[in-house]
Amino acid sequence: MRYENLAEMFESQCQEIGHKRLYVFYDKRLRIKNTLTAVELLEKSRNTARQIAALSPVKNFNISGRVGFLSFSSVSDFIIAFWAVVISGGIPSPIAVKMAKNVGRLNKALSYSSAVLLIRDTKSPDKNIDTLSVAFSDLCKIQEAVTDNIVSRQKTKDIALLQHSSGSTSEPKPIALSNGNVLHNLDRIARSFSISESDVGASWLPHYHDMGLIGHILVPLFSGIENHFISPVTFSISPISWLTLISKTRATISGAPNFAYQYCYEYIKKNRNKNELELSSWRVAYSGAECISLQTLKHFSSALSGTGFSADNYYPCYGLAESTLMVSCRKGIRTCQLDPKKHKKYVSVGVVCPDEITVTREDGAVCSEREIGQIIIHSPSVTEFSEQSAVNTGDVGFISDCELYVVGRQVNVVKYHGEKVYLEEVELLLDQKLAEHGVKRSIVIQADDTDSQYIVLIESNTKIIISISKEISQIISHVISEYLGDSSYKVVTVARGGVLTTSSGKPDRKQNRQLMIGKAKAEYCRKIQAE
Repeated sequence: MRYENLAEMFESQCQEIGHKRLYVFYDKRLRIKNTLTAVELLEKSRNTARQIAALSPVKNFNISGRVGFLSFSSVSDFIIAFWAVVISGGIPSPIAVKMAKNVGRLNKALSYSSAVLLIRDTKSPDKNIDTLSVAFSDLCKIQEAVTDNIVSRQKTKDIALLQHSSGSTSEPKPIALSNGNVLHNLDRIARSFSISESDVGASWLPHYHDMGLIGHILVPLFSGIENHFISPVTFSISPISWLTLISKTRATISGAPNFAYQYCYEYIKKNRNKNELELSSWRVAYSGAECISLQTLKHFSSALSGTGFSADNYYPCYGLAESTLMVSCRKGIRTCQLDPKKHKKYVSVGVVCPDEITVTREDGAVCSEREIGQIIIHSPSVTEFSEQSAVNTGDVGFISDCELYVVGRQVNVVKYHGEKVYLEEVELLLDQKLAEHGVKRSIVIQADDTDSQYIVLIESNTKIIISISKEISQIISHVISEYLGDSSYKVVTVARGGVLTTSSGKPDRKQNRQLMIGKAKAEYCRKIQAE
């Protein structure tokens, strides 16, 4: 390993990259609003580290070896604060601004992590936070301490980063990663994507989650390449902005979860404004963080015909926060069909290393070829601070011809007449068939009331709630019948934005289920319709 810790990597790479532009930040109109060279980043982070050191004796805390929570909407300030905590010997823990506004959840996370400092890009309006909270702008006003003792002395096995899971099926949980974990994964990503100094990254992904943080903040520094940023809000308002950014900057590496590709496809199909896009530079179009739909990838590449984009450059990936980010990936699309009757094709997420990935039955026995089971990972990227030597990902999948195929989440498995049914499969098929009818996405929820066994939650592409036509009803009935037989169900429709999501943009299944059953369902529907 080239470096012992992240601080050493940061200092060394900044000095090596020098005055070359490292990060470029854009406003909603895709105008450059700020840039950071490696030298500027190094200087600003060192100054902020000195200001943290000056604050420590006044407020009676020591950041070294302790957690510093970071809540920023500004990506550029976040990056500076992140590295300031790292080189101070602290442990950065990025959180979403939305989470920071929930005092109860925030205090719970601060207490669990024994955090000594919360750095935010604005002053906190709430005085009920259980630890020291400081605005980044106020921190920058502090008189610098006369000290050179700001360089981390962390070892490879020391905790380097505390990142949170997406929280799509449960509360987001903090995951401690060592310096060795992070550095190993950065090297894995760089090798898997064959990154060279000529590459350019582009991203709209949230900077406080693993895909945005590791993939587009840490990897560019590690590899010495330039990365361009727009905000998640810019993307959500106009998904074409992501593709425009890639075209404008001649980016070579960019990606997102499956829903973003579907969102772009629907936007282009409706607006047909792709003529100015030139995407021949885009050689790594990765997809991960959720189940990958073959139909979505086909639709996306078809919609971009004539722009220079090639479907050969898809990189289906599999990863999770417990493994820093990437577990596996492959160049190009390979599919596998388990049941010819259901016409379902799964997308491979890469070649399996037997020493790192296994698929097991509930009793722990290794599954046979093409047998669905629990995905277990054990690699140098996996958190070293777990009671188990391997991590049960909570995902289910299978191996075929030495390649891994992910089916869905274990908690989303239901039984119908003794057979396992994976709700993600039902949802993917519904999304494919309902896309032509103004549906953004669908979620199938197992209900516990007496009126229905399942709730099919349908989100519109617009702020107007979709009326359930005879054709839509027939599609839902056919899909439910194919997977769940004669199970009873209700259809609930909401306008765009009506499906609750995590801070990473994935549907929050736990919250949606709570809202869709019983009185909560009725109250929520009335609220959405009133708006």
